[in-house]
Amino acid sequence: MLHLAQAWNLLAAIGGTPYYLRPNFPQGTKYYPIEAELKLEPFGQRALQRFILYERPRTAEREAAASGQTANGPGSVRYRSVGGLYELIQRGYDSMPQEQLFVRGEDVQVGAELVYLRDLIKVVDRDSARAAIQMITEQGEGATTDWVHSHHGIFLGVKDAYDREVQTSRRRREPYEPARPAVTNPAPRLRGDYGAGRVTLLADEYARQVSGLFDEGYALMLRMLQYVFSNPRADPRILDWFVRTAIGMMPMVIKPLGEALTTLPSGLDSGGTAGPSFGMTRHVPLASDASWHGSAWLSWWPWPARSPMHRRRRPLSGAPPTAWLGCFPGEPVALPSKELAKTPHARTTGGRSARHAGQPGHRGRYP
Repeated sequence: MLHLAQAWNLLAAIGGTPYYLRPNFPQGTKYYPIEAELKLEPFGQRALQRFILYERPRTAEREAAASGQTANGPGSVRYRSVGGLYELIQRGYDSMPQEQLFVRGEDVQVGAELVYLRDLIKVVDRDSARAAIQMITEQGEGATTDWVHSHHGIFLGVKDAYDREVQTSRRRREPYEPARPAVTNPAPRLRGDYGAGRVTLLADEYARQVSGLFDEGYALMLRMLQYVFSNPRADPRILDWFVRTAIGMMPMVIKPLGEALTTLPSGLDSGGTAGPSFGMTRHVPLASDASWHGSAWLSWWPWPARSPMHRRRRPLSGAPPTAWLGCFPGEPVALPSKELAKTPHARTTGGRSARHAGQPGHRGRYP
């Protein structure tokens, strides 16, 4: 998330807007110049090799270019790694006069104090832009720092541990299966998929429902973050609410749903389990003129009917804006019972959600 946020700050500094649309999985080796597949598959040797390729150091790319292994022609704008991409971005920032390039001020930048990312840099000039790009590349490929703590170094360490486990299992003549047998490139339905290749459609109805819920939650999380970076001068209470909700969704919604999907049957004759598709179902920004009181929701996620968490999210017209339950572990949610009782939902449902939300000191967890 840090690198996405930093890229958005880099865009905002030169007049751009936050953008997160990408192609759905899978994509072939020619979609991006890194010439590696974009696909979803269970953890294993192939997946590890692909991630190592994504994060390979820029030095490896230069060595390949020197040996004639790239298809770059004279004057072509190509890259073969993420580090190579950011080197081209850095060249772009260096190619224009600073006063013409950085057309927006610090007031459009999102800082670490809002999004709880201590390494996030506000980009206001060439020096801060260079520092931001260097931070992304160093944490990714780790070309000039301790590789052990970079993304590339971490993946290399995981691969070494994986190889040791494989060798140990062979000596014991035991199978080594560290991941659940999820199908490759699962999807709940055909969505157009922004040019994606062939997906594996889930056949089990319940798995499709949970997979669709995962995609909608994933998209909502990105839309809330996009709102924050698109409207840094909005009401601070809305910004804080969206940030904390989006960040809270990562461990409390996205991760457990993704893990749960790998335990559900795919319903296919070939067997295997379902898995998260990380599908981009929409790219529609949230309204930038949202008001504090108009954005109040008592949020019950639309869990499938067979799930114990099956209540649906219901708008609370006129409710206090902190009426968002189940967002943050251990965070008290202030829902004054007198104000909540005035809402149509509280008057008509009489359900457990309204009673619990109206209790002072309710800690915002699912009942």
